[in-house]
Amino acid sequence: DSDNNKYEAVYIGERGSVELEYSFDSEKEAIDKMLQMNYEQKYFSVNEDYSMQNRKEVALRIIQEENLEVIWYDEALKPLCAGIKHDKQRDKYISFITNAKAEIIEWKSIEFDGDEEFKGKIYNDESKALYALINRARMIKQNRISFV
Repeated sequence: DSDNNKYEAVYIGERGSVELEYSFDSEKEAIDKMLQMNYEQKYFSVNEDYSMQNRKEVALRIIQEENLEVIWYDEALKPLCAGIKHDKQRDKYISFITNAKAEIIEWKSIEFDGDEEFKGKIYNDESKALYALINRARMIKQNRISFV
């Protein structure tokens, strides 16, 4: 929107109408939100196997069963790999990809929200970040991700 230099991310529902709409000052924030919404949609439409309960254990089981190469939270960075980390200072879960030099490719990182309280319960998007990790690790294994 050139009038006020805002970037918008929208979610179009099943009937073709705008269900969710977000406005951002930067293009990166808008793209991050679109990627988050995309993973959220995929996450909630996959099999029940990947439930909210024991999400780390389920993610680890999938990683082991499919023999996926990942960087798990505080592990050392490895080249050409998908990873997940928790930025505790900012309380964000970050899904990332590394290049051949084992450096994080910043523009390919996706941030997911940390802890938020709602009606006395604590919620966070760690499960969506774990789903993104598994999805990206699968794509790397199938040579479907560019590292440029």
